[in-house]
Amino acid sequence: PEISALGGSGRVRPKEDAAHHLLRPEVLETFFVLHRVTKRPRYRQWGWAVFRALETHARLPRGGYSGLKDVDGDGGKAVREMRAGADAATAAGAQGVEAVAGQGVPPRRLWQRRELQWEVSVAHDDRMESFFLSETLKYLLLLFSDDDVLPLGEWVLNTEAHPLRVPRL
Repeated sequence: PEISALGGSGRVRPKEDAAHHLLRPEVLETFFVLHRVTKRPRYRQWGWAVFRALETHARLPRGGYSGLKDVDGDGGKAVREMRAGADAATAAGAQGVEAVAGQGVPPRRLWQRRELQWEVSVAHDDRMESFFLSETLKYLLLLFSDDDVLPLGEWVLNTEAHPLRVPRL
C-alpha cells in the first residue's frame, strides 16, 4: 500500500483510503540495506515475497507491470477477512482450509506454511512509473546479489538509486 499505519495490535495495515500501490522502491531499498548490514536472511525472504506479489498481481500479460488501485482488492474486506482467517488458523494450528471451516472464513482463503494465501481480484492503474525499473527492480537485484556487488563501504546510492563511488581521501 502507498500508506501504512501501525495498528494497536502491532500489525502494519494499509491506511484507510490509501491502499493503492505505485510499485515504489523504498521498502526494497530498506530490505537491501538491512540485509547487507545485518546478514539476516529474513530480509531476503521478505524481498522474495514482494517479488512474488509483484509477479502475481502487478505483472501484465502482454508485458510490463502496473500499479494497483487497491491492494486489498475490495476496499479492505479481504485484509480484514485474511486477518480473521490467520487468527483462526493460528489458534487451530491449521495446515489446511478444513481447520478454519465453519469459523466465518471464506473457503477461498488457504493456510500454507504459516502464510495465508488468498485470491483477490486487483484493478491495475495502467501506469508503470519509471522508478519501478530504475529503482524497485534494481534494489531487488541488489538484495539478492553478493556483497561484493556495490559494497556499501565503497559505494553510496543516491535518492534515485544511482551508484556513486565514495571518494578515498
